[in-house]
Amino acid sequence: MWTGHHIEVEGGDVRLLCRHSGFPQAKVTWYGPENNLVGHKPSGKYKIMRNGDLVVSHSSWLEDMGEFKCVVSNPYGRDEASTFFYPAMADDSEGF
Repeated sequence: MWTGHHIEVEGGDVRLLCRHSGFPQAKVTWYGPENNLVGHKPSGKYKIMRNGDLVVSHSSWLEDMGEFKCVVSNPYGRDEASTFFYPAMADDSEGF
């Protein structure tokens, strides 16, 4: 299970889905907008959850907008899915 596009207000935490199943248990790897490996550090901006989802802390338009790719693999195969994440600016205007 994944989503093709995800829009959230900038500054909050965001969960990008990468649900999977199979035996033996698959390894999940995430790549960020610059095709860089994300979520592999125990603490940091990106965290891979046990179910494969990626949590992006304090989302930022400058750092986080773009395509995130989830790669799932085990000895029998590999699959991947991409999500375009757009951190939108909050509307602080009043009177609408």
